[in-house]
Amino acid sequence: MLAAVAAATGILLGGAAPARAADGELEVRVKAAYVLNFAAFVSWAPEALDATEPLRICVLGDEALLDALRKLSRRKVGERRLEIRSGQDQADPGDCHILVIGRSEGPRLTRLLEQLADRCVLTVGDLPGFCAGGGMIGFVAESGRIRLEINPRAAAEARLVLRAKLLEVGKTVP
Repeated sequence: MLAAVAAATGILLGGAAPARAADGELEVRVKAAYVLNFAAFVSWAPEALDATEPLRICVLGDEALLDALRKLSRRKVGERRLEIRSGQDQADPGDCHILVIGRSEGPRLTRLLEQLADRCVLTVGDLPGFCAGGGMIGFVAESGRIRLEINPRAAAEARLVLRAKLLEVGKTVP
């Protein structure tokens, strides 16, 4: 299923995906495909995500990415249904399994990450210094491509296991 998502958007989880800064729509589709792929390469603690529960992906501060993910919401990750939510409508971001934090949330990023410190939530963002500041997976535009930065320490502290395949494609940030 995830291979189909990646192929449909023109990327594979295996390296940087082309997304020219001038082509904002392509960049958003690439990021949406990455977010769905992350779900297949991360394991949540059993108490955070049971076998029958849908995977909740929340997007805070990036309406274009929220819309792109909603277009893909009928897909599944393995046997798991997806629930795509606006982070603005989410009373507690700790109820999300994946929280995508957009650039507009920069001023409150530290507070958001502190709020999630003891929660089993994968944090994804495209703010400068996202992983260095405690985020788990950051999108970085570099030479016309979307690259990943990964903070495995932050993920481990949240009781998330990042599979080796995911760690191989990103730059590890201490």
